[in-house]
Amino acid sequence: MLCRLTHFPILLLYCVSAMPLCAKTTRNASLMGTVFDGRGDSVMADVTAYRLAVRHGKIAPTVECSANVDPDGRFQCQHVHAGTYVLVVTIAPQRAPEVQPAPQKLASLSLPRFVIYPSSTDLQLSNLLHVASGETQWAYIRIGPNPPSDVHATSAIAEANGQMQVFLHGEDFDIPLNIQADMNAADDSLEIRDIPNGTYKLSQNWYADGENHEATSILTTNGFSSNQIAFTEDQTYPVTGSVQYAGHPPAPLPEVILAERTTEPVRRYVAPVKKNGSFIFKAVATGSYHISFSVGDDLFVNDISVGGVPADVTTVSVGEGTSDLPVTVDTMRASTRIAGFLDLALQETVGAKPGVILQSLDSGTSLVVPVDARGSFAVRGLPPGRYRLYGWSDVTNIPYDSPHFMARYVDNAMTLDIENDSNITDIEVNCNTAPM
Repeated sequence: MLCRLTHFPILLLYCVSAMPLCAKTTRNASLMGTVFDGRGDSVMADVTAYRLAVRHGKIAPTVECSANVDPDGRFQCQHVHAGTYVLVVTIAPQRAPEVQPAPQKLASLSLPRFVIYPSSTDLQLSNLLHVASGETQWAYIRIGPNPPSDVHATSAIAEANGQMQVFLHGEDFDIPLNIQADMNAADDSLEIRDIPNGTYKLSQNWYADGENHEATSILTTNGFSSNQIAFTEDQTYPVTGSVQYAGHPPAPLPEVILAERTTEPVRRYVAPVKKNGSFIFKAVATGSYHISFSVGDDLFVNDISVGGVPADVTTVSVGEGTSDLPVTVDTMRASTRIAGFLDLALQETVGAKPGVILQSLDSGTSLVVPVDARGSFAVRGLPPGRYRLYGWSDVTNIPYDSPHFMARYVDNAMTLDIENDSNITDIEVNCNTAPM
């Protein structure tokens, strides 16, 4: 919903109830389950439980528990945090049987190196394993008949001597997998065998000419087709510049944001401003970037110049021949104030921290705004621009820097276009929420 404000309103936001990725810090939940192959036989394996914790608004997979699968196929992880989980089941290498089976018996099953629970092909946050406080959640893991995949990767360098890392690529998160690639001496390529179908992020890292290098690729594997990728080094450039203040520098010093909003998800870089006003982005990918400050820095970009030439827009082009041109950012003090009320009628959880997440649609950064016992809040020093406000029953573990997570609640948010020197107050605006 877009609320255009022609006068000075009070914002009335209704509280949104949602299952957080991780709840309180008490370890009073449990994970238990079984692991069997397609014939119902137990499998020698280890289970690693990754909890999708939230740190500074970002999803951070954290190892919560590692457990062995016993001879009966059972495993258990006790005294874990409530939250959202992904289980990685690493299967022990299969040994050839000492006695060959009779011809009429079933042939041995080919098992992948690992399996992902609940799924390696559907890693949307809403479809993962959710464990409530005080709950025991069971996982019945059956290794199906789907053929595993092989991946053939052409190295980004002449010799495949770089380290390759494999990550399970989910919705706004990546989980590292303990997989070693084999080198094919015939063509200096890298090979990974027997991985389940799914989406993976592959990263090749190497050191050359006194610098670290990286090439990445996203691959969705299919056991019925060839999975081939060619690594290409991510070409990046440095961006340097300085900030000119209208008056004394703010305290604390601000951060400069470069955001390329044509990519999905939004590609964003952050650089702190030093005491002398200078800043440097060491490695920025080719593209066109909107330059701004973090919401809450009490500044906004008035105009910029590149290489001493004034620019018509607050956009910086990064690429060959442009990165050696310094960027000068002229600023103005932000003076907009907004105040409002968060309806706490749905607030029932003891110890929860209700609040408002104020998201700048220009910089892509967010500010968590606390509310008082009555639900009132106020924010000062906002730069002009477009914002989206979300009301939450507990902001403690909301991944507000996760585009996919936040996109689910856009219909429950309020979008505001504000100008500098605005003072939004005195009028109640009811921004209705949809059922969760």
